[in-house]
Amino acid sequence: SELFATAHETGPVKGESDICADGYRLDDHRAMDLHNNEVGISLVTEDDTKETTPDEVLAQRVLNKLLGVKELGLVWLHQ
Repeated sequence: SELFATAHETGPVKGESDICADGYRLDDHRAMDLHNNEVGISLVTEDDTKETTPDEVLAQRVLNKLLGVKELGLVWLHQ
């Protein structure tokens, strides 16, 4: 899952220091995405399988993480 989630984030990006329309640099966006990917990946354990962990359980984990944004470590550029 990590390779899939980060494949488009890890290569060199032309103009990483360029400012985007939202006022943040491209490398700020990439750093946020990589960090949040790690947080999302951490929501799934080795014991979770398609057979043992319904989508609803995973969705609830994500919702719980989002509801506790400041306490649980997600990074948001736009607040």
